[in-house]
Amino acid sequence: MLESLAEETATLVFYEAPHRVVESLGDIVEVRRDPEVAAARELTKMHEEILRGRASDVLKVLAGREQVKGEFTLVVGAAPAAEVEGDVATAVLALEAGGMARMEAIKQVARERGMPKREVYAAVEARR
Repeated sequence: MLESLAEETATLVFYEAPHRVVESLGDIVEVRRDPEVAAARELTKMHEEILRGRASDVLKVLAGREQVKGEFTLVVGAAPAAEVEGDVATAVLALEAGGMARMEAIKQVARERGMPKREVYAAVEARR
């Protein structure tokens, strides 16, 4: 399921059991290219804890514990911006190489990725 969301630009929220959270963070690092995350444990309860940072850093903290307890809510950001911009620019350039006009390619990529056209345009210009 996570692989189907690999290029999603929206923030993702998952509920995870304590015995699976370390493995899930490892998958997030691999599939989403180590995005920013918040791992919230026992929200609204006495032992509430929130860990923030790159998924790999949060993974190290939790993997280093003898035992991981509590219900987790994982809030996962988009892939790091530079990589997303490169992917967007590559998509536009590929459409252009296929004969599509630049502005039409930008519009199409913006629609497909759910991004504003100006952000796609800026990514293409940054690539030049």
